[in-house]
Amino acid sequence: MRIVAHGIVYFKDSQEVKRLKSLMISWGSCRRSAYQAIHKHGLRNNDVKVYCKKNYMGPLNQRYISDAVTESQKVEQEHALFGGRKLWRRYLSGKISKKKWLQHRNNALYSRGDKTHNGNAGIRVVGKELWVNDPSERGRWIKGSLWLNKTIDHTCYDARIQLKDGKFHVTASWDEQPTRVVTSKAYGVIGIDTNPDGLALSEVNGHGNLESHVYLKNDRIQFAQYGKRDYDIKQMAVKAVEIAYSAGKPLVLEQLRFKNGKRTKKFNRMSHNFIYRRLVEAIKSRASKIGVEVIEVPPAYTSIVGRLKYQNMYSLSTHNAAALVIGRLGFLSQPDKVVVDVSGSKEHPTLEGRGCSVTLKKKSLLWLKSKFRISERGACQKSPSFTGTCLDPGLRPGIRHMSTGGTKIRVPGNRTL
Repeated sequence: MRIVAHGIVYFKDSQEVKRLKSLMISWGSCRRSAYQAIHKHGLRNNDVKVYCKKNYMGPLNQRYISDAVTESQKVEQEHALFGGRKLWRRYLSGKISKKKWLQHRNNALYSRGDKTHNGNAGIRVVGKELWVNDPSERGRWIKGSLWLNKTIDHTCYDARIQLKDGKFHVTASWDEQPTRVVTSKAYGVIGIDTNPDGLALSEVNGHGNLESHVYLKNDRIQFAQYGKRDYDIKQMAVKAVEIAYSAGKPLVLEQLRFKNGKRTKKFNRMSHNFIYRRLVEAIKSRASKIGVEVIEVPPAYTSIVGRLKYQNMYSLSTHNAAALVIGRLGFLSQPDKVVVDVSGSKEHPTLEGRGCSVTLKKKSLLWLKSKFRISERGACQKSPSFTGTCLDPGLRPGIRHMSTGGTKIRVPGNRTL
C-alpha cells in the first residue's frame, strides 16, 4: 500500500528560493524535452536520457535528469500540453499573464526514492528540515523548515515539491509494509457498491448467499467543502472496514482501472469522479492498516444483473443488489448465471428477470454474455444453484458461520448490519 504525506516547506533566504525556482524551470524543461524525444523522435529507454543530458547536464545533475525522463514516460497521450489546457486557454484569452502561465508550467521538482542514498538522493527529509540537492556545487543543499502531516519512512521515499499560491508544497510517498491479513474468504465476503452519497454493503456468507445488507449514507460528501468531504469519506471508510474486520471477511470493491474491456457509463463516471476515487482509496488505505483483504472486480453491468436477479428476490435497493453481485464476483470461481426472457428487437433486446426488465443494445448484450452466464428461461429447467461448482475450490458447504451469529453485525452507532 502506498502511503502519502503532505506538508509545506519555508525558506528564509530569498536567494535559496530563487535558486529552487531555477531548478524547477530546468527540471520542467527537461521533462518536456524528454516527452518530445519519446513522442516525436521515437527514442526509447536510455537513448532518452542521453538526449536530455546534452542540454541539461549543467543546470541539473544525472539524478534529476533521470527522474524527469521517468515522469515524462508516464504521459502516454499524444500532443500533451504541460501546464493544462484550461490555463492555456485563459492565457490565450488574456485572463492571465505569460509570467503566471510559465510559473504554473514550471512549478515542480521531483526526486524518486533510493535506499542507498538515505532514502532519497535529491530531496531529503532531515528531522524538521527539507534538504534539496543543488547541482551547481558538489555537496551543496538548499535547506528549509518543513512541516509534514505524517511521519515518513526514511528507508525509501519519493518526494515532490510544487509551488502553489506562493508556497512550496511537499508530497512524500512510500510503500508501507503489508499488515498480516486477519480475514478469510472461506467465511464469505462483503461486497461494496460505491455511490455519490454513500456505500452499499451486502454480506455474502460461506455458501455464497446473501446474509445481511446496509447502506452507509452521507449526503454531505456531495456538497461540503473539500476538507469536510474528505473527513466524512474517511469516517465512512472506517465504518465499512470495521464491519469487515468484525465479520472476518474480505471486502470486494469495484475496480477503477480497466486494462482491457468495455468502458461503461458507470466506469467513466467512477474513474473521473472525486467521491468515487476517494472512497475506494480511503477503504483500501484503512483496510491495509488493520489487515482486511481487499479484492477488486470490474464494475460493468453489476447494477443490471442485480436488478434482474436479486433486487425483487431479496427486496433490496438497486445499490445493495449491485453490491451483492460485486461480492459474488469476488467470491465465486465462476460468474453469476442469470436466467431471463429475451424479447424486443434484435438491435435493442429486452431482458426480463425477476419482476423487472432492462433494455440493452445488441452490442452491450453480447458483452454482458461474455462476462455473465446469461441463459434464456426456456433453455434451463431450474434456477441455478448458489453452491456446488460455482464455489471456489476449498469453499465447501458446511463451514462454520461468522462469530457474530450469522445474521447481524454490530456497527458503530448502535446499528446492525
